[in-house]
Amino acid sequence: MASKFTENQQKIAHMLSNGPKTAEELNEKLKIPLNEVSQELKEMMKLKLIRQDGYPLKYSLSPEIDSKLKERKAIAMEDHYKLRLKIITDVQAIDESLAMKSLDEVEK
Repeated sequence: MASKFTENQQKIAHMLSNGPKTAEELNEKLKIPLNEVSQELKEMMKLKLIRQDGYPLKYSLSPEIDSKLKERKAIAMEDHYKLRLKIITDVQAIDESLAMKSLDEVEK
């Protein structure tokens, strides 16, 4: 699925998922020119993905986006564990099955 957001917007959103940041902090951490950071922040504000508060001006994910992101992270973590457990279980079952088959062949 293709994303509607630019690579820089995705990087900014990822940084903001860890807490509010100023444009200068984003510029410094992401190594994106300040004018590009500012432009991306304006576009993200128009899309209501982020909000701005305080002085110095800090940007954060909108409450709706932050909530959905946390929800998806929780689901991803849960699914990842279940998937990993299933893989381990399947591999163990295959290993045991092959071991038993090999043992049967040796006994013959």
